[in-house]
Amino acid sequence: MARSSSSEGSPCGCAGGASAPLGAAPPPDLLRVDTQAYEVFIGADKLERRLSSQEFQLLAHLYANRERVCQRQELGDAIWGQGNWDPNMLHRLVHRLKEKLEPNPDKPRYVQTIPWVGYRLTE
Repeated sequence: MARSSSSEGSPCGCAGGASAPLGAAPPPDLLRVDTQAYEVFIGADKLERRLSSQEFQLLAHLYANRERVCQRQELGDAIWGQGNWDPNMLHRLVHRLKEKLEPNPDKPRYVQTIPWVGYRLTE
């Protein structure tokens, strides 16, 4: 996974997630999505590979709903609008996101597929 070090500490505007005590580095594998700055962090490292608008939208939706499984219908409608997508479009988008986000896309750490249902973000 391509990441770069960030000397700025925790970004402002992060959507949810546990925060480390002031001055302490976040856990090295903690995923954080900053929807204000359109940035993704894993630990203190900023994700180097820029996500497309749709990839970021998918990740932000999963991140905002990380306590549950997001159904495919819900995700497709949220990204493309009701009736404007098909399951193959979502599958390809998830695949591209995993390629950019996961340390090992073949054994995903963050984006998990729930067969016949949808996807879940794990922290």
